[in-house]
Amino acid sequence: MWIYVAAFLLALGFLAAAGGLFLQKKRNKRELQQISLCLGRLLEGKKPEDRNMEQDTLDSKIRHQLFQIQNRNQAYLEKVEQERDSIQKLITEIAHQLRNPLTNMESYLEFLKEDCSREERETYIRALEISEQKIHFLTESFMKMSRLENGMIQIRKEERDGILTLSQAAQAIEKQARAKGVQLVLDLPQSLDFPHDGNWLSEAVMNLLDNSIKYSYPKGQVVLGAEKNQMFVRIWVRDWGIGIAGEEVSRLFQRFYRGKNAGKQEGFGIGLYLTREIVLLHQGFVRIKAEEKGTLAEIYLSCSIGNFFEFPIEQKALRAGAHCGGEELCR
Repeated sequence: MWIYVAAFLLALGFLAAAGGLFLQKKRNKRELQQISLCLGRLLEGKKPEDRNMEQDTLDSKIRHQLFQIQNRNQAYLEKVEQERDSIQKLITEIAHQLRNPLTNMESYLEFLKEDCSREERETYIRALEISEQKIHFLTESFMKMSRLENGMIQIRKEERDGILTLSQAAQAIEKQARAKGVQLVLDLPQSLDFPHDGNWLSEAVMNLLDNSIKYSYPKGQVVLGAEKNQMFVRIWVRDWGIGIAGEEVSRLFQRFYRGKNAGKQEGFGIGLYLTREIVLLHQGFVRIKAEEKGTLAEIYLSCSIGNFFEFPIEQKALRAGAHCGGEELCR
């Protein structure tokens, strides 16, 4: 009798095991079907269903991982889309900026083909030279913008003589100031050593000076000053020119933006944009203040090799800037 009981129990055990294997196989098949559905949705560009992801099952774990992959892919696609739009916008802006000088060159070349006096020929040739200079300037500026934005330029921050750097910027722009009858005044301390890249910072300051001189009145004055404390160096350019409207301040550092007061004054709206990019690579910030008369531009840089800020800030966030009470704080 015990033999029959043992045989019955053994058979029952086999049946239970077989049933368990059948159920497990069925569950595995269902989970694989769910995973297949998730993969199908992912391939279609849809999000996997996020149900049951908290459960401790293979299906839930794989579903959660697929959900993360989809989120990363979506973020990547959005980034690619933004970059494509940015490139398209830049191409449009470049084409717009180049159109006028190229059209002028075409017109003056046609004039030169006709019979004209010596004086007229010299006038046309001079106009062609001016258009060529504009195209050269724009080409160089576009290359700088591209290199700065794509991290192709390395800023070599070393302890240098800031007086020499600022003096070089002033000397480079002095001829332009004299031509317009603007007095360029230096208000610099006796010594000003701090870590910076002399060539690039000089160009950033030169752009600020160029802007102030360009929009100053004849016989006006532009001041280049600097000061240093234990934490930072402040460089400023002050003018008493046509000034800017308070509501425009937040847009001044945009590529190719020119203020409403610019009028017929020559310019492309590139200088301030390049200045901001250079200062950002120095881990500093630049701001423009609309004064009662004229404009004040300020650059703040750290006295140490490290960042001006105590916390990390992404370059993209820095470039966004922040408009606050008539000031543009680009940091």
